[in-house]
Amino acid sequence: MYYKLRFLSQELLTFLHCWRNRDKTLSEHLKERAKERNVKEENILDVFKKPLKIGKIKTDSRGRKSKTYIGEKATVAINPDTGVIVTTYPTSSSRVRRLKGES
Repeated sequence: MYYKLRFLSQELLTFLHCWRNRDKTLSEHLKERAKERNVKEENILDVFKKPLKIGKIKTDSRGRKSKTYIGEKATVAINPDTGVIVTTYPTSSSRVRRLKGES
């Protein structure tokens, strides 16, 4: 796996580092939302392995940055500066079909 890391973006490398240390770096908000929304850990990781769409960096009214990654089973928002996943929710089946170009 390590030989492939040089091809990953710096943002993704930051995320992978955070994932390995997830007890310290995953936001409490993410942990709560994943549990209440029934999003499994493997679905979150799969978003970064096989994203259907990667959104642009957005800044909210409080100056917080986020970037959305959409996968087949889950969608996550990550802080692009820190690599910390902020929140997650299940990806709707209609969104998956639309992103895959299916009717």
